[in-house]
Amino acid sequence: MEPTKRTTNPIVTGSSVVALKYKGGVMVAADTLCSYGSLARFEGVTRMAAVGVANDTLLAAGGDYSDYQQMLKIIDARATTEYTIDDGASMSASMLHHWLTRIMYQRRSKMDPLWNSIVIAGFRGGKSYLGTTDLYGTMYEDNFIATGLGAHMALPLLRKGW
Repeated sequence: MEPTKRTTNPIVTGSSVVALKYKGGVMVAADTLCSYGSLARFEGVTRMAAVGVANDTLLAAGGDYSDYQQMLKIIDARATTEYTIDDGASMSASMLHHWLTRIMYQRRSKMDPLWNSIVIAGFRGGKSYLGTTDLYGTMYEDNFIATGLGAHMALPLLRKGW
């Protein structure tokens, strides 16, 4: 019997996600290129999706594309369960962010992480929300967020108020 094998190095990856809150909502941007190793291979790949029952939350991810797809399946299963309860309640962007952080932390603790940096954005009840979580289960909320290489280029400019 062979030992259990886990992903130790992402193969098809997406790059940066940049997001910022403004008075009337949240703006999120991500490129549409996925790389196969170091080869820029797949063009036109969407790494953002409206999630949840209310569709007022956006999930954007950098990192391994197959793990992003798995994350969407996990969220969809949760949304289906939430819908079938039929109590009229649905997870807000903040609730989804905290729940996904627990999933990322649990997967990391089992030595089977989802190799992503995710950005969760939402707008409900006149209030915007913006948060991020990485593959370790570390999370925070801010008025602007950038992941990947974009964090090194965009955040210094945003912090200076440009």
